[in-house]
Amino acid sequence: MKSVLIVGLGISGISAALLAKRVGLKVYVTEAKRDAKNDEKFLLLEKEGIEYEIGNSEKFFNKVDFAVISPGISLESPYILKLREKVDIISEIEFAYGYNNAKKIIGITGTNGKSTVTTLIYEIFKKNGFKTALAGNIGFPLSDYVDKNYDIIVCEISSYQLETIRNFKADSALLLNLTPDHLNRYHQNMREYLDAKLNIFKNQTEDDFAIINSNMYEKEYVRKHIKASFFQFGRDIGTNAGAFVEGNIVKYRNLGGEITEIINTEDIKIPGEHNLENVLASICAVMPYVSDVDNTDIADEDNLQNTDQDPDDVISKDNGCSCILI
Repeated sequence: MKSVLIVGLGISGISAALLAKRVGLKVYVTEAKRDAKNDEKFLLLEKEGIEYEIGNSEKFFNKVDFAVISPGISLESPYILKLREKVDIISEIEFAYGYNNAKKIIGITGTNGKSTVTTLIYEIFKKNGFKTALAGNIGFPLSDYVDKNYDIIVCEISSYQLETIRNFKADSALLLNLTPDHLNRYHQNMREYLDAKLNIFKNQTEDDFAIINSNMYEKEYVRKHIKASFFQFGRDIGTNAGAFVEGNIVKYRNLGGEITEIINTEDIKIPGEHNLENVLASICAVMPYVSDVDNTDIADEDNLQNTDQDPDDVISKDNGCSCILI
């Protein structure tokens, strides 16, 4: 029996621990402290018979085959540096992906707009009859959904989560934008930050879809990292495949050059140029799978206000998490 160490008992940590137990792994958990915010999680571990420690010692280092790290924990922390000398470390999304039975995964990353785009894509797929899960950095760990036979999982992914992937692959991967808003983790280095984001395309093949902003930072550098079928979104994308605006009409051009009119910009109820870009990105993500996007799917402002899922689908939520993921 293989064994795993879950580092951190935040929202993704508890979900990864429960998935590990469901798939038959021996599970150990390490967490820095126990308090009122996470006490329920410790009680759940005890109920499930999962061994844990409080204090981040080296107690489990020689007992495990690999470790799953919570995204808010720095890879350069003294504890993680010691752990990396003993075992391989992967992210929660990488771990969860190893047990994925969903038909498709849509992955969304970028500095700004991730939650809006993730939610809009989720709502469009759901309205079109797909069994769809909303997952990832938006507050519902991927580990909660990968083994539940979804048609589509729409997953918001931070750069932290992308740093330690090995095999994770999104069938459609979106890189929305890149701005120097959150560079502390990357030593104020935009290229290092961009390289972390580019891992979302790392394992894609020509059968997958890669979607980027037509005004993407270092666009040519980004393009060199893409092997999948390539789409762009923006007001003007030239003759490229993707979503664009002509006059007041949002249109979509497929890989064969065929153009579909989607919606009048005046009918988009979420205000702002940034949200127009979010709509364009979402159209790129859904059109390869949905034959006809009803413009009411996009015009409905409630789409961005209702991210609730069936309570039976959600194993855990961590209202005490204080991590900022980018």
